[in-house]
Amino acid sequence: MKEFHIYGLCTDLIKPGDLLLDHLKAAMNRQELEIREHDIIVLAESAVATAQGRITSLKTIKPSGRALQLSRQYEMDPALAEVVIQESDEIIGGINGFLSVVATPLALILAVESGSFTVLILASLSYLIALVASLF
Repeated sequence: MKEFHIYGLCTDLIKPGDLLLDHLKAAMNRQELEIREHDIIVLAESAVATAQGRITSLKTIKPSGRALQLSRQYEMDPALAEVVIQESDEIIGGINGFLSVVATPLALILAVESGSFTVLILASLSYLIALVASLF
């Protein structure tokens, strides 16, 4: 029977320009974990965007007509709706305060001397569960 383990890593606060690998190494060292062959490391999209400096003040965003319509329909900040539109492939619905979107997930495959492992950048826990389930 195959088995898998899930570990949450507690990193320091990630700031624009930080190297995520440094945060991962430090968190793994604190928790006495090491990367082994076939391990999968999952990163939150928000951590990656922050490290890349892809953060903005909503005060600087000019909402489009579509953003204004969505903000009225789903009772949310028009500037936030505009950012979601810009970062998504498709808006498929929503509930008050939230938009449901389709966005292409990013995946990076890295090789290191200790073996091969995969780093996945995901925005959706349900996608992660589907991915892990597909491995078994």
